[in-house]
Formats: sequence, structure tokens, C-alpha cells
Amino acid sequence: MYNTRNKFSPSSDEVPENFDKIEKVVSVNCDQSFDQMIVASHCVRKHCDISSTNFPIVGVGKRDVRLFLVCLRRYVLISDVERNLEILGLKPARIEHSLALGAECPNEQVCLRTFVFGSGWVKPIITLGSVWINSQGECVAPCLTEHVGKRVLDLVRVDPSAPLDGSLWFLAINKNELTTRLSLAC
Repeated sequence: MYNTRNKFSPSSDEVPENFDKIEKVVSVNCDQSFDQMIVASHCVRKHCDISSTNFPIVGVGKRDVRLFLVCLRRYVLISDVERNLEILGLKPARIEHSLALGAECPNEQVCLRTFVFGSGWVKPIITLGSVWINSQGECVAPCLTEHVGKRVLDLVRVDPSAPLDGSLWFLAINKNELTTRLSLAC
């Protein structure tokens, strides 16, 4: 059942309960270079392995896309995240969507702040539609996060067998959105 907060739940084909979903419409400009997209995303720093080689931009032109920030509010496996997005009519977004969100909604993470012990702690926005196997053989995905009040484009390890924290946010798009998923199966 999907009604338990912060507990690992078994897989199910039921519509998840007690999840958060925020919709944003942003312009994704695939005519920009990868570096231009990084600068436009208001990231003051990016992980050294984030490059157009490891995370290629897919598509051409500029178009408006509906993005969804989804928090399942329970511990989940990557396969559960993808299954839940599918049930909701969504699929994981790609890095170009994440960078567009950063460009058009520079304060979005402040709005997603999770309060722990009376102080705000920002949870990353994970982009599972673009994954890469690093030199240590780990499956990693880009994420927008914050460090000392500044936006950072970082990588998060997405181990298929390890549950992810229940308060993480996943960036998704409508499953009928015309994009190609060029991610590696981890």
C-alpha cells in the first residue's frame, strides 16, 4: 500500500497515495549548447563528470514542456519510481528538462525545502531520464541541488537495489512527450 510515509513499500500497480506533484511549464531550448544551458540554469557549480558526452541533449529547437516535480513520500527503489511515474502518466525527465527548470525557476529548490529539526534542508531534484555509468561502475543521475544557498548541478548515485530517501523529488514529463530516452540500463 502507498499510504505509509518514509517506509519502504512493496511494488504495486495501484495509483500511489500521499505523494506530492507540482506542475511547471518551461521552455526547453535545445538549440543552445550544453554549456549555455548550464549557465542559463543558474548553477554556480557542476560536477566534473557532467558533460554533453556523458549526458547528451536530445532534440532540436525551442518548445514549451510541462514538467512535474514528484515526491513519493516513502522509501522507494528506482524501479518503483519509474513504475509510479508510469501509473501517473509520466516518465523520467532528461537533463535538458532539468536545466530548463533551473533557468526558468531559479528559486524552485527553496520552495521544496524539507524541514528537519527546525532548519531547512533542500532535497535534490533528480533527473532519472539521463543516467550514466561512471568510472567506478556506479549508475549516476544528474540532480539540481543546493550548497550554501547556491544552486549546484551534481550527480546522485542511483543504485537499483538500494531504497532512496522518501523525501527526494523526481523530475518527470508527460509520457506522451516526444523525446528519446538515451539512458543506460543500470
